Amino acid sequence: MTENFQWTMSDMKILSLYTCGIMDSVSDEPNIMLDWRNKTKDYFSLHDVRVYNPTDRPHSSVSSLTDKEIFELDMVDVRNSDIILFDARNHGKPQFGSPVEVFYANYILHKPVIGWYDERGYRENSIFQNVLVSNMFPSLEEALEHIEEFYLGSR
Repeated sequence: MTENFQWTMSDMKILSLYTCGIMDSVSDEPNIMLDWRNKTKDYFSLHDVRVYNPTDRPHSSVSSLTDKEIFELDMVDVRNSDIILFDARNHGKPQFGSPVEVFYANYILHKPVIGWYDERGYRENSIFQNVLVSNMFPSLEEALEHIEEFYLGSR
């Protein structure tokens, strides 16, 4: 006799999250890349969720790591994460690494990508965002609450 297995989203318990967002183009404005990542880390510290933050690692302009080494370390963090939180805010500046990370996480690794933006909006005509971002929220807080409710459940 075959047992019926009923799978629900509450059965999916994330253990780790990668914070994906603009970095290179805003290195002269560190709060843009740091503030939301710190809020995310604080929020999920209550749930024992590991938050991978690429800003915790020195980048090529301030370390001996090469661009290739930094890229590989970021890809390891994406692979080790269960879900990706993507800063999709329209900063009016190019994002180089984020689209690659979103593509790799969702299309190659089949991981959920949760995006968020603010009053500046996001690039609605961006194919990679429209196709590869699983859910898009109008604030960081709403994205964090969604992840907590939908992916963590009563962990």
